[in-house]
Amino acid sequence: QACRNLWNPLHPFSSDLCRMPSTIVAAVAVLLCVPASALIDQSERSNLRRSHSIESAPANSWPFPVPWIHNNPTQSSNREPLHNNRDVSYSVLLKVGGQSLSVIPDTGSFDLLVFSALCEYECGNKGDLYDDSKSRTYSKGTVYNQHKFGSGETMSNEAYDDILIGTNQAAHQVFWEVYDAEMPILQAGGFQGILGLGPPESSVRMAEADAESVQTQLAQLEKEGSATPEQRTIVKNFVSVAEHAKKAESLAENLALKSFSFCLGRAPGSQGYLIWQDHVETDMSLFTTVKVKGDMYWSTELRNVELGAPPSEPNGKKTPLGCSAEACSAVLDTGTSLIVAPEKAAAQVEEALEKWRQLSGDCSDLSSLPNLNFEMGGKPFTLPPEAYVGDVEGNLDSMSPFAMRYLPQLQKLRQQRMLRGNESAPGGVCVPLLMVTNIPSPEGPVWIMGMPFFREYYSMFQLDQTKSGRPTAESMSFSPATSDCWPTPRTTDLRELPAVSRHRLKVNVEHIRVPSWLERGGIEL
Repeated sequence: QACRNLWNPLHPFSSDLCRMPSTIVAAVAVLLCVPASALIDQSERSNLRRSHSIESAPANSWPFPVPWIHNNPTQSSNREPLHNNRDVSYSVLLKVGGQSLSVIPDTGSFDLLVFSALCEYECGNKGDLYDDSKSRTYSKGTVYNQHKFGSGETMSNEAYDDILIGTNQAAHQVFWEVYDAEMPILQAGGFQGILGLGPPESSVRMAEADAESVQTQLAQLEKEGSATPEQRTIVKNFVSVAEHAKKAESLAENLALKSFSFCLGRAPGSQGYLIWQDHVETDMSLFTTVKVKGDMYWSTELRNVELGAPPSEPNGKKTPLGCSAEACSAVLDTGTSLIVAPEKAAAQVEEALEKWRQLSGDCSDLSSLPNLNFEMGGKPFTLPPEAYVGDVEGNLDSMSPFAMRYLPQLQKLRQQRMLRGNESAPGGVCVPLLMVTNIPSPEGPVWIMGMPFFREYYSMFQLDQTKSGRPTAESMSFSPATSDCWPTPRTTDLRELPAVSRHRLKVNVEHIRVPSWLERGGIEL
């Protein structure tokens, strides 16, 4: 029951897991329930997939010695190109121990993960992966970790090496060296790491919440006289994890990072940019700024979501999609391929699209479809039709089960093809490109603004480094982006985008990335 009482928007619980008997969950806790921050003793590495015994790391392994260097934080901004992988993921160049790796910048996760050549399973082409034996500055830690993402999970050991991204460098930076993964998307290659850019303090809060949850459950089991040694060991480990999270320093801290920006080119196949310390040289009068609301994500208040009037009828009927009577929460996530919407809103969009299809609408020209309008932090924003409608390409049979789960319209399309006997046929079908999930939060239903948002808005994320403890998420600033990713003077109303036929979105279903935290299960002993 305790797992039902713990909530944070990155941490939705699995109803199936919560219904499982505690004896069953205890037996598989390490493999299925241990969350992203759970650390596993080195002696268990070889038996990880067969054993559920966990020993906490020695108390003297914290705090970690993390000497670091960084460029002057008042330096010029640093604009790094993002490589486009089929318009559903983007990567930036990162050097670890002198080795060049492509990593995905992800504002929805919090750690730096590097995929190792030692990986025995699904980590991609070994020749592209990080090889610690080739680094003179590498050192290995004593603890192990499991991370769960929307596209799978990884197992990793704590490691240290020199990091260089752009002109920013950090010596002996802690990261997680992945030695095992169940993440089918890695087989296609394209990236060798994940650069978590979520608010650094969130990793501490999540670890503390996890520890508190399992401690509460264990106390109840002890009271009932049914606690097992395995459950006590797991709880001990969670407590150690929380202590570790408090001590370890993130890359953002070591670089004294005050801001970074993210923008994607609109044209299919075009690159994007990740800009470090962007506040230094940027004219902030070009931007609309909103305060971060919530204590886990880069999130803010969302209201009045609607499909606007059709371009042919400026005064025509609008379609409300929610967040009017009650506020919602908008999460800005650079690691998610599409926009994520509540189920009811997604169904309304699909209904509107079906009516449009019946009037001979197709993906060759989306200019007759309405924009998606909304308010974030009390400020108006808009996204054009290509942000929520597009062509589906690729083999539906090869689609990740994680992605399929959140795209019911593609499940329906696959069923239709099965009835026609061409289940494995490639796509090329115009469909609403909204992922669907119902995520409750204290701030209301959650929408996730994924990559389509960043094709329209040059987005700056600002950290407060002045408070004690870790940097905190302070605000986000947005400017309509040029086609090559530069901020432009904002209009009085950010909804004033022209209704023209532009580059429509084509999504290869085999490579879609879902929010990193959707598959992060609940905790029950």
